[in-house]
Amino acid sequence: EYRYSIRADPGATDARERLAQLFMAEGELVLAYETILVDASNNPLPPDGIALAAELSARLGKARNVAGQIALLRDQPGRRAIAVAAAARGIAAGAGPANGARFIEEAKLDLSDPRESEALRTVVTFHAQAGNTDRARELVQTALTSSPRVPTFHEIQGLLLERYGASDDVALKAYERALSLNPSLPRALAGKARIQFKSGDLEEARALFAQAYEADPSDHGIARAYAASLARLERKSEAQSILETVLDEDPVDGLAALSLGRLISGESAESDQVLALAERASRFESGKATYDF
Repeated sequence: EYRYSIRADPGATDARERLAQLFMAEGELVLAYETILVDASNNPLPPDGIALAAELSARLGKARNVAGQIALLRDQPGRRAIAVAAAARGIAAGAGPANGARFIEEAKLDLSDPRESEALRTVVTFHAQAGNTDRARELVQTALTSSPRVPTFHEIQGLLLERYGASDDVALKAYERALSLNPSLPRALAGKARIQFKSGDLEEARALFAQAYEADPSDHGIARAYAASLARLERKSEAQSILETVLDEDPVDGLAALSLGRLISGESAESDQVLALAERASRFESGKATYDF
């Protein structure tokens, strides 16, 4: 059906993006790349489609195409930063996080500009994954020195502290600084919730995840974490509803399919629905845990 839509009019719907995402989730990168660029010269892609094209080009080693796609967003700093981050993810997938971080640093972004925060988050994560935490800290500190009242920068600092070496108490303070500036910042709420969840304060974590989910239902990482907190509190029907919503919006979310399958398998392990979820999970989220399930 997506192919029919594209043949009829490539720019009329988001079928190119949806079909490309489907192919990418299956590991069919060439098909995804060819799909996203169908008639792009006559029917330009929206910014999200350009970011997806940049990521696919990077994963396939098409450096010239990456540069051209990012250049299309030269007058949209926030959108350009998202495309640069997407391309960096594509590079990191094949060449490792250090090369993904190098790509962002060479892209000549202003990482102290709040509009570029998605690129800052990505480069900090890649530097930390590559073992270069000093550079990650330096980039975050530079951004905070330049703009100390930007809540997203404090949230990124919290993420770095939470994941790479600091105590949870130190990371929690960074998230709380972000929330003092913006009480409904979704990722800061989710970061604080994760720390509370680890500490065993499940009800407080659930409440924070609920706030984060309400603030940004489109962030499926937050949605899955919220569902997990509900499941731990034996509120399975609510968790199931959230995971079903995620899969309605993003049918190739293999992690959501795995979580939902596990959630309902305790009551109906032999059901066709559980088998369908297991098959969907293994189609889009390869890994031992998925295949074991």
